[in-house]
Amino acid sequence: MTAFNRDGHVVVRSPPVRLGDVDLSTDFRKHPIFQAFGDGPPSGSFGRFTTLKGMVRFIAGIAGRDAPFIIAAGWDADAALASWRQQSFGIGGATLAGLAVALVLLAYLRRQIRRNDDLLAKVSGAEQRQRHMVTALPDAVAIMNETLQIEFANPVAERIFGYAPGEMNGLPLAAIMSEDVKAQDEESARHIVTSPA
Repeated sequence: MTAFNRDGHVVVRSPPVRLGDVDLSTDFRKHPIFQAFGDGPPSGSFGRFTTLKGMVRFIAGIAGRDAPFIIAAGWDADAALASWRQQSFGIGGATLAGLAVALVLLAYLRRQIRRNDDLLAKVSGAEQRQRHMVTALPDAVAIMNETLQIEFANPVAERIFGYAPGEMNGLPLAAIMSEDVKAQDEESARHIVTSPA
């Protein structure tokens, strides 16, 4: 902290000025610190300045045009920003670590999606081969799901039951059964579909 008189000389300083210190013989009227606070508002102001000794400091000062003294208090910029820099590096490091984790997860998800796509293509290919085999069979064959809905019927089954190609797909099994055996056959089919292999 330093107090200057209006002539631009140091009057009081903490830490104290020692004899022979260059600050005692310096006219600060032309220095940016003195000008900023000497002509500044009476409520004071704040700025970043380089001292005569080349140190960068944050300095707050108060004086105004009519005040007999200018009082300035300074903090070493590096020391003042050290905590902020440390926190910024911590936040930056955490952000980079989070980004790295996100990239690893993204790469893993991409690999899993590609793997699932490959499996789906294999299953789809196997299903197509089964449909081709069932289509080529000389006997009537219908594939149904666990709700006893026909998912696929080969051309022989469609011909026997009197349906056009693809019309049996989506029908309930009961729709193609005769009334006299429907309940018994439907129960047998349900037992086959729901019992473990």
